[in-house]
Amino acid sequence: MKVLFFVLALVAAVSAQQLAPPTTCEQVLTQQQCDFLKNLVKVFGETTSDLNEAIKEAVAKHISNAKDLMNFIEEFLVQHAKNFKCESVLSADQCDQLMKLGGLLKLRVDEVNLAIKEAIAHGASKATEIYQKALEYARDVLSNASCEDMLDADLCKRLIDFAKMAHLKTSEVVKAVREAIIEHGKTAADIYAKAVAFLTGEITCEGILGADICSKLKNAAQMLGEKVDVINAAIREAVNKHFTKVSDILNFVQEKMVDLATDFKCEKVLPANMCANIDKIGGHFKDSLDIINKAIKEAIVHGATGVQEIYNVAIAWLRDHVIVSKCEDLIAAATCQKIRDFAKKVHVNVKDVMQAVKEAIADGAWGPVEIYKKAVEYIKSKISCEAVMGQDLCDKIRKIADRFSISLTKVDQVLREAIANGVTKVSDLYKAVIKYIMDRWTDLIGDEELLAIGEQSDVLPDLRAALERVVNKVLDDLKVANENVRRMIKKVIMEGKVRIAEIKQKIKEMLAKIGNASDEEISYSKRSVVDDLKAALEKAKGYTKDLIQNLLKMSKAKLEEAKAMIKQLLENFGLKQDSFIDVLLDTTHDQILADLETETSALSDTIVADMINEADQL
Repeated sequence: MKVLFFVLALVAAVSAQQLAPPTTCEQVLTQQQCDFLKNLVKVFGETTSDLNEAIKEAVAKHISNAKDLMNFIEEFLVQHAKNFKCESVLSADQCDQLMKLGGLLKLRVDEVNLAIKEAIAHGASKATEIYQKALEYARDVLSNASCEDMLDADLCKRLIDFAKMAHLKTSEVVKAVREAIIEHGKTAADIYAKAVAFLTGEITCEGILGADICSKLKNAAQMLGEKVDVINAAIREAVNKHFTKVSDILNFVQEKMVDLATDFKCEKVLPANMCANIDKIGGHFKDSLDIINKAIKEAIVHGATGVQEIYNVAIAWLRDHVIVSKCEDLIAAATCQKIRDFAKKVHVNVKDVMQAVKEAIADGAWGPVEIYKKAVEYIKSKISCEAVMGQDLCDKIRKIADRFSISLTKVDQVLREAIANGVTKVSDLYKAVIKYIMDRWTDLIGDEELLAIGEQSDVLPDLRAALERVVNKVLDDLKVANENVRRMIKKVIMEGKVRIAEIKQKIKEMLAKIGNASDEEISYSKRSVVDDLKAALEKAKGYTKDLIQNLLKMSKAKLEEAKAMIKQLLENFGLKQDSFIDVLLDTTHDQILADLETETSALSDTIVADMINEADQL
């Protein structure tokens, strides 16, 4: 039993020892951290008991994270260092200067001392470092001085406007003014100028242009052999020049980078053969070596990275920045005239000749034959319906092409192909377009005669006939035999605005509504009543026959009255209803009423007229 109590007592003692709160720094922090804190206590003029008290306070607040614990203890020591004096870490002049600047920032002496302690607690050890850190802490954390406390409202507004233009937060203005005070700004103008300089220094590439663009600019700077600092410097210069649009600032920076890269050579980024080609093409454009190098630099600062991409963009830049204004300044006059003649022949503006020549040279062409060939290719690409035929004729073609579901882009392509095959007269080109439209639908129309439409001066009447043939073919394919139905459908299609490609579907929709029975089928289904009536009339004699004939001539109301009278008579005299009475009272009468209700139907009128004619003939 004694052994058991001993063991329990030992466990309790150990547990008590483990549960006891830490009382020394080394129990909760590393030796290096503790050495720093002990030195901090010494600098602040306090004792290690303050450090132990800070540790107890942290434990009581259940702070366990090492970083949070260190921050808590540092701040505790700063706040409880009542015996600290500025002169213990800084010279008398530095302390005097800090106190003066603190006063300008609307701070008390104890607040300035707090700024010094915070600087030391956050790692500052040398006097100059402590001084600077204390100033920053006083400026950014402790001071409540606003811009208007140090400058008039107008100057503060100008600073706010500048910050907005520089894409900075307006809160930076207060920081800038405080910094101007720290930098010994005395007059309002001096403080304003220093504040602007401070705000300018806060401008960064990322803040204005964004990380992605800045990354590309930095890459370009490295390719050009320049320091990355030139980018921020150029941006600040652009802002000082009052550029506000991001695009304008970017353009300014790019051009600045190009101008600063004076030692750049093509071989830094491209292989020798590409550099030789660029030099050759630039020479044909009458460019100097500086201009050729500028083209490559322009390609790089505008984002080109790969070898081929840099080459292509540089060539395009040379092409677009040719200084000379006449074709003859680049190539022989005879070749220029030959290209102009071709442009005129294919109805392309002769102003495009210069661009065609530049495109040819940029594509590597040199020599009369090669340049002419490349220039002609470019001019052909400029061929369009309006350029060749004029707006009115193109509107007419567009109307036709649209009816046949053909885009004007395809018409332009047809024109280019025709010209490539030697067709240049407007009338012949017009016929070529119409022929293409007809050829496009030959499989649907199935009529070779339509190909001759292009020979006519006015194709619209012939196209109407062609359209009617298309409709007839679709009706035949759908086996529509009823002439009345066909006539109705053709009227809708011909007078409407139905595109060729939509005709078949449109006809199907109409058939679904009106049906597709033949006239004979309609006649057969409707004539069954007449046949019954004729059979009845054959049996009828005398009064009965007259009765039927009169019934057929009666109005709807009279027929109703007649039906009631016949029923009553039959009942009164006990007469049997023979076949003709059955037909009269049931099928025939109901059909007549139904037909007469649809008075606008020509078919119903025909049936009634046939019935009456048949009766009169008996």
